[in-house]
Amino acid sequence: MDQGCRPSKRNKDKDMILATWNVRSLYRPGALAKLKEELNKYKIGIAALQEIRWSGSEIFDSGDYIMCYSGNKERRQFGTGFLINRKYKHLIMDFHPESERICTLRIKGVFFNTTLICVHAPTEEKEEIQKDDFYEDLERMYKKAPKHDIKIVMGDFNAKVGKEPDLRPNIGKYSLHEETNNNGWRMTDFAITKNMAISSTLFQHTV
Repeated sequence: MDQGCRPSKRNKDKDMILATWNVRSLYRPGALAKLKEELNKYKIGIAALQEIRWSGSEIFDSGDYIMCYSGNKERRQFGTGFLINRKYKHLIMDFHPESERICTLRIKGVFFNTTLICVHAPTEEKEEIQKDDFYEDLERMYKKAPKHDIKIVMGDFNAKVGKEPDLRPNIGKYSLHEETNNNGWRMTDFAITKNMAISSTLFQHTV
């Protein structure tokens, strides 16, 4: 879900490019280096990452990037985070590692600051209580963000969004699926109550 992003003062002629990527795992030799190569190729300013699979939480420098991640303290399972190009380091205001499924990054803007929320939702077959817990945490983190911040939720919702007419104002008409599944309804309900748009289905994809 995306509400947009404004350029920083030092980059008035260019917008910061945001991306989200389920990397499956960075717990492999050379995985982080390969990821940074890909982000450089597409000139990504900030990437929200899912399934990092690192334990604990940390912020550290890695070449031309700053890594902020939030993982499980005991298991190398799930894990969310942000990889930020060093040229935007001066914009970082705060990083909050909520859990292995949710973390937030606050960045400074020209007129408004922005809170980025990186998420990794439970898969469709998971129990309802796990999904309820996830969305309760997401709701709490959204409300915790400063009122006047631009809020952008990025990540892997493990959801299928269909083409139901009632959802059209918030999802557009470019979904790859005909019907919305349970995870999709949960995601769209959250978006609608926050007056947000789901960018992955709002615009037509090109190949």
